[in-house]
This record gives sequence, structure tokens and C-alpha cells, in this order.
Amino acid sequence: MLKQTARHKSRLLRNAYGSTAAEAFMIVTILTILITRLDLEISGYPQVGGGSLHIAHALYGGALMMAALLLGWMFLGFGVRVLCILVGGIGFGLFLDEIGKFVTKDNDYFFAPSAVIMYILVAFVLVLARVVRDARPPSAQESLANAATIAAEGVARGLPEQRREWAIRMVDRAQADGADPVTTASIRTVITARPAAPHVLVLTTYDTDADILAAIEAGAVGYLLKDAPPEELATAVRTAAAGKAALAPPSRYS
Repeated sequence: MLKQTARHKSRLLRNAYGSTAAEAFMIVTILTILITRLDLEISGYPQVGGGSLHIAHALYGGALMMAALLLGWMFLGFGVRVLCILVGGIGFGLFLDEIGKFVTKDNDYFFAPSAVIMYILVAFVLVLARVVRDARPPSAQESLANAATIAAEGVARGLPEQRREWAIRMVDRAQADGADPVTTASIRTVITARPAAPHVLVLTTYDTDADILAAIEAGAVGYLLKDAPPEELATAVRTAAAGKAALAPPSRYS
């Protein structure tokens, strides 16, 4: 059993990536507001809907925030969380951009203090995320829960080595803080037993430095041209399967 001390016992367990996610969400929000204002300025603030109708982009923002919530509720995985941050951030940015209409009787989009309200709200969220993160060290419960979450993601699609190592460090921290040895051993087994993410070998006709760099940065362990000799291709496949870099000889890119 976990140590039942006042310092470790908590009903609310923090996500290890929560603060980073909140900051990314607000960055997307800020970018959305800036891009929206620039687009409206360039386009002359068009009326969407025509006639007596005007469909405010706050409605689109609300729809996107709802979509982000539904995605987070219905699907699992790190990639889905990233998508939720992007979609929700855009939605919140569109919503927040029209705050002037919500605080004035005449629905004044150009209400001057709107920028100050936005700034205060963004700053509040960012500070709150840091306060929640730094309020206390992670408890054994939190370390185990976060490690188990990462392990669960690995069940479906495998774990990149850096996330596997991060999860193992969380298990080590939980064990050092007095977590049940059986529980920590079980979670550690799941983490280490998951197959690593597949090793990707890119086979393509594009041979520019930019294309090669983009493939490697995206996680590919090898890059080979389609006109490579069969023996070179076979060697590259075996090398990539072993998790080693498999690049065609430099002369093939010239």
C-alpha cells in the first residue's frame, strides 16, 4: 500500500504533462487571437451570414472547444491529447477574441479594455498551471498513476524509448517514496514488456537534404532511394530493424 501520510494522500492526482499542456493550449489561443485579428483587418471585417444575420466566430470557437472535449472523452493516446490542445486552443482563441461583445451593452467588438482582459486571463491560466505543478513534489500515487497511463498507451501502439524511460523514472520515484513494491513491479513489467515503436525506413524518390532531415526528425531510422540496389535495400532493412541508422551512401544523394 502507498504511505498514507498527509503529504502523499490526495484525491486530486496531477498529470505530469498537465502544466506543459496548459501552456501549449494558451500559446495556441494567443496565436489564434492574433491571426484572427489580422485576418479580419485585412478582409475588412466581413459580415458572415448576410442580411440580418451575423454568425460570430465565438460560435465556431464554442464548437471547437466542444469537439476537443469529446475527443478527450472518447479516445485514448498521447496524439489525441495533442489534438485536443490544438483544437481546444483554437476554439478558445476564437471565443476569447470576442470578449468585448460579452462585456458591453452594445456588443462592442473593439472595446479597448478587451486586450487587458485577455492578457489577465492568459496570465492567470499560465500562473495557475505553474502553481499547481510546483505546489509540492509528485506523490507516490501521482508517479504511479502517470507511469500507468504511459504504460496503457504503450499497449496499443508501443512506446518511444524516451517515453518508456520517463515512465520508468516515475516508477522509480514512486518506489523510493514508499509505493507498494508489488504494484510498482507490475507497472514496471508492463512498461518494459511493451514493444518499442516500430523502426521506420523511408523509401522514396526525394533526395534533398531537407527531405532527409524532415524524415529523420519525424522519427525515421533510415532513408533510402527507390532505385537502390536490392542488396543495399536488404541491408538497410536489417539495419533499421535493429534500431540503427540506415542511410544510403552520400554519393547517392548527389
